[in-house]
Amino acid sequence: SASLDGTVRIWDVERSRVRERIELSGEPPVAVALTPDGRRIAIADRAGRIEVRSLERDASSARFRAHQGWITRMEWSSDARVLVSAGADGSFRIHAPDGALERVVAVRGAPYRALIADVGRALVFHDASSLVVTPMGDTRRESAEAMLDAVERRAGMRLVGVHLEPID
Repeated sequence: SASLDGTVRIWDVERSRVRERIELSGEPPVAVALTPDGRRIAIADRAGRIEVRSLERDASSARFRAHQGWITRMEWSSDARVLVSAGADGSFRIHAPDGALERVVAVRGAPYRALIADVGRALVFHDASSLVVTPMGDTRRESAEAMLDAVERRAGMRLVGVHLEPID
């Protein structure tokens, strides 16, 4: 959890106690995301910066500016090779763990209620009014129908139309 007192707490949910506490300097954290293996944590501040820390070494491995302003949500892919952030600037950004920007997906409005879910070889983002599916890597082995079915189940939404955006 992120706290305005400048700390991040990692909880042992089964025992209802704090497993680890990280003291930060500078801007207080507004969002955190733990890798599925629990080895790294991404910490975002309201200035749009992200710090990726190794929990094994208690050290920062990357710091970078991800958005212009507040970061509303972050999530790692299931293999921890991709970090996705959603920002009040109206974009989702896909990063490598070292902070290298891989892709920007612009949406209408700020994605405050975003669900970022790994579905096979695609990342899915949705807010209250839009659903974005962006392929990651080689998706030729997966049928579009199977991918769409998985996306709809995970998002709890049904596709009823398509909106095309220009490719950057």
